[in-house]
Amino acid sequence: LTGGLASKFSDLADRINKQLCDPLCSLVAVDVPVNENYSESQNFIGGCAAIASVFKAVELPRLSDISGAEFSLSCARHSDKDDLRQFGFEAYEVKNAVRFHVDGAIFNDMMEVPNVVATYNAFIGYKKAGDFRWVPVDGWAARSHFETSVLVNCPANIELSPALHADGGVLKRRNANRVTIPIIFLDDKDVPRYFINGQPSVDNLSEMVGLFFAIQESLATNDFMIAAEQKERRALFMRNSTGFHARDRFDEPFLDLDLSRVFLRMIGQGAVRANSTVLRGAS
Repeated sequence: LTGGLASKFSDLADRINKQLCDPLCSLVAVDVPVNENYSESQNFIGGCAAIASVFKAVELPRLSDISGAEFSLSCARHSDKDDLRQFGFEAYEVKNAVRFHVDGAIFNDMMEVPNVVATYNAFIGYKKAGDFRWVPVDGWAARSHFETSVLVNCPANIELSPALHADGGVLKRRNANRVTIPIIFLDDKDVPRYFINGQPSVDNLSEMVGLFFAIQESLATNDFMIAAEQKERRALFMRNSTGFHARDRFDEPFLDLDLSRVFLRMIGQGAVRANSTVLRGAS
């Protein structure tokens, strides 16, 4: 389905790529209109298929390691909080705000920073969804301060944010637990890149822990920041390897509804690679 539709979105894909290549933008919002002639389920499926097709026209997608599809589909429920607490992941409830970070992907047991990432909110079960926030590297005032740190290219131990999936009604972790990777590293062209994801483990040097959180704090207080309203049927395309993103917390959930969010995530095959060691634990 997505392969056949991708060719129909070539003009839109060209416009998206132009914005993604703008160093002071590199974030694009695409809204999918509701077709009044379609049922609710048809609009849901059609919206997901359209955005997956647009992404494929922008960049070749990496297949999901769970489903083999060109995107991952995640459903969050309020009742998941008990399972999250069992894992010790209360901080990752969908309602909570997410601090500035970059997305990572594991390929051939190496951590990569994908160049292009997109998310699509197919459903948001909250009255107040806040904003998605984006700071491009070229708009970050403190960039030069951090990129001259003596800790550039020094490995850090990072506890990764969990990615969970339902298996037989039980939530299981689908990603690695931990990675050893520099927080700031030079790519093959000596361009500084960043891996800000999850949180530094307690066995790091205090200077490394301080660097991680100082970057997040600097981004949160940066004067230049792009804010995009989070809403249903909106996709956000970002050049993940040249920026940082965060989101506000979700407030005022719809009453008597367990489902809290349904979203798609797509990542491209192009990526920045860093020397890293990935540790996978039991699911």
